[in-house]
This record gives sequence, structure tokens and C-alpha cells, in this order.
Amino acid sequence: MILQANKLSGSLVIIILIVMSHVAAMPVRAHDDSAKTPHQETKLSARTVTKESFPGAAKFEPQTAYKYSQAAIGKTVGNYKFISTENKVVNLDQYRGKPLILSMVYSSCAHTCPMMTQNLADAVKDAREVLGNDDFNVISVGFDTLRDTPRAMKSFAKQQDVGDANWQVLSGKPDVVERLSADTGFIYFTSPKGFDHLTQTTLIDAKGEVYAQIYGQDFEATRLTEPLKQLLLGTAKSLSSFDSLLNQVKLFCTIYDPYAGKYRFDYSFFIGMFLSAIVLLLIGSFLVKNIWRLWFKPDENHPETSNGSTI
Repeated sequence: MILQANKLSGSLVIIILIVMSHVAAMPVRAHDDSAKTPHQETKLSARTVTKESFPGAAKFEPQTAYKYSQAAIGKTVGNYKFISTENKVVNLDQYRGKPLILSMVYSSCAHTCPMMTQNLADAVKDAREVLGNDDFNVISVGFDTLRDTPRAMKSFAKQQDVGDANWQVLSGKPDVVERLSADTGFIYFTSPKGFDHLTQTTLIDAKGEVYAQIYGQDFEATRLTEPLKQLLLGTAKSLSSFDSLLNQVKLFCTIYDPYAGKYRFDYSFFIGMFLSAIVLLLIGSFLVKNIWRLWFKPDENHPETSNGSTI
């Protein structure tokens, strides 16, 4: 009896193992996309970026990395598609027509990226005071595509207190992030501490071309504001209204005061123009008066008779 029970239990185990092997071999049904978390979606397409991903700068030596980054100046940035912290699609082409500031960061960074973002926020604040809130845009793009989901980037933006109508914080797919970094000369790759990358802020002009690179995590605000001023002064703007003309004049006459540590409006330019205009008017009046007297006033030493002959 015991022997028969053992045989029966052994048969049941064999049957169960056969059924389980068939179930395991069956194709697993994919979950609905709406049930996936952003982290899961990104993880499916993430891949490792190494030093060898950047031809010409594989050793990541300072001079080589600098040359690689500078070589991007003048390149046109592609119309890549990203996702905002509100899960909305953002195309880079929508920023054409105004200067664009690009900062590439990763959300899990503990030191460099937060410091760089805070410093950029201070520089942007100074630039907005001088140039206005709507004359340029800013985007921060997460390059750690495994972790920089819209949710993670939203948390990063909240921690750094950045992001508004003119400052978007974005996530992208690996191939898109890699192409953007190639267009802008940005180097990043995995390392034991997370990532090694350039501390680089890229300024893109209204046509979508790389205009300047700003290096360092604590650069001075003038290094951002001055090239922005150059771009805005060089942009053809309509001067059909008094306000637009006034804005251009204000932009031209705004200078950086190193003693106060901020920009101010320089009235001396207008005072000099006014004084120069007065001097030119006085000189012009003097010249016209004397030319008129010499050429058109009758000579008193040679009075004419009524028939035109001299006495």
C-alpha cells in the first residue's frame, strides 16, 4: 500500500513538472503600455555609453575633450523629440526663433549636476533681468536614460527649484540623447561613481546652430548674458513700434558693473550722444553762416550802380 502511494505521488510530481515546463515555454503576454511605469519603459531601451562612444575624445583628456566640444560650434542641432515632466511631447524645432540654453544633467547626480543647475539658475535670473523673460528659452535634458524618466526629472527640477514656461526639464530615448550630445559636443559615459561628463552649457542661436560653449559648474553670469546679448542684438527684429525700439536701445545700453556685481542701464551713452549732437549743430550752424556770408552776401567795398556797373 505504501509502495503504491509512493508511486502515485511520484507520478503526480512528474506530471506537475511536465505541465510547468510547458507553461514556461509559452510566450509571455506583454503588459498593456498604460500599466508600465516610466522607469520600466525607459529600461527596455537603455544602453551603456562608454568612452569609445565619442570618436576623437575616447581618452577624455581635457584638451581632447575641449577640442571635441568646440568642434560642435556652428553645427545645426536636429529636431529631436523629448518628453516633458508633464509627459508632453516637446520637439526642439519649437524653440527656433529665439536663443536656447541647453544643460545636460542626470537626476541621480549628488554634487556636480545640482551645483551646475543652481549656478545656471542664478545666471538665467540675471540674464532675464537684463534681456527679459521671453527673449530666450532654457532646457535641461537628462542623459541617464535608464533613470531620467519624466517623474525623476520632475523631482530633480523640484529639488533644484527650476522649470517654468521658458525652462523645460526633459527626458529622451537613448538614441535621441546620443544624437543631441553629438550635435552639441557633449561627452558623457558611465563610470564607477555614476557618470563622467563635461560640465558644459551650450548656447544655441535662433536658427538652431551651436553658438557658444560655457564650461564649469560655477561660471560667472556674464559668460552667459554677454553672448545672449550678441545674439539678440544680431537678430533682425521689427522696430515698427516704440516699445520694440526702446527695448533694442535698452539692450544696447545695458552694461555689467563689476563693483555692484550686476547689470545696469548706462545713461552716459545718451548723454554723450546729446552733447555730440549739440556740438555738431553749433559747428554746422557756424559753417553755414560763414559760407552764406562769403558766397551770397554782396561785397560792401564794391557797390553797384543801378545799371550794374561799378563806380
